[in-house]
Amino acid sequence: MADVEKAVDEIAAILRLERVGLSQRRKSMVCLGLPDRRYRCRYYLFAGQPRLAFWFECKSPTDRLSEEQRHFLVSELECGAVAGVGGRDELEQLFIAYRQGGLARALQVGEEQVRAWIAKGLRK
Repeated sequence: MADVEKAVDEIAAILRLERVGLSQRRKSMVCLGLPDRRYRCRYYLFAGQPRLAFWFECKSPTDRLSEEQRHFLVSELECGAVAGVGGRDELEQLFIAYRQGGLARALQVGEEQVRAWIAKGLRK
């Protein structure tokens, strides 16, 4: 898992996103299902686009979401907040979606990512 988090953070640095690390080795005592990362861009990346901030749950290809993670991510998406899950490629997909289609497209890609991970089955 550390390799996935490192790869995700490396691409985030290249994309000039600020990382708010929330990852814990134990179950969160603050909020069950809280994602590993919150990324934000405190400057305007593209003219006419609002600044970007989103939740991201780092997962290796063999990992699964917990029920709490599923609930958190789905709830955020339903409220119009961008959230994604996966590794380096998925983070890059979210950013490219934002660059090409704004927040609406990033939200759509995030929803697709979360649905795909839910389809893999939840962690027991």
